[in-house]
Formats: sequence, structure tokens, C-alpha cells
Amino acid sequence: MTDLEAKIREQAYALWLAEGQPDGRHEHHWSEARRMVDDVPEGAGLDASPTFAASPEVAAEQKAKASRGRKRAAR
Repeated sequence: MTDLEAKIREQAYALWLAEGQPDGRHEHHWSEARRMVDDVPEGAGLDASPTFAASPEVAAEQKAKASRGRKRAAR
């Protein structure tokens, strides 16, 4: 496994966890992770990596899930 592939795999895993470990979204997570890793300037190192940062779509999904959870808890 190359260093690039390892970074993409790590980021895809982080996205999967952030979304609540859904089934059937591995291709989306991989492509999103590849985009995020590709956005890190060459030679910037891992500190500049957006690891564990969710895309706007993921953030919106997480917010909606949290809102639904609060509504259920209030019942």
C-alpha cells in the first residue's frame, strides 16, 4: 500500500465513522477522501491534512440526525 493510499483509506474511514457507519457508501467515502487528500499541498505533511473533517453534505446529515435524536428524546 502506498502512502497516498494509506492516507485516503484513513480519511475514508474517518468519514464513514462521522456518518454513523452506514452500509453501501464506501465508494462515496473513498472518492470524498481522495478529493480531501488531494487538496493537501504537496510536502505540507499530515498536520495540514483535513483528516476527520466532514464535507458540507456529511455535516448537514449529521446535524439532521442529531436533530431527530433530540426530538425522540423529548417525547
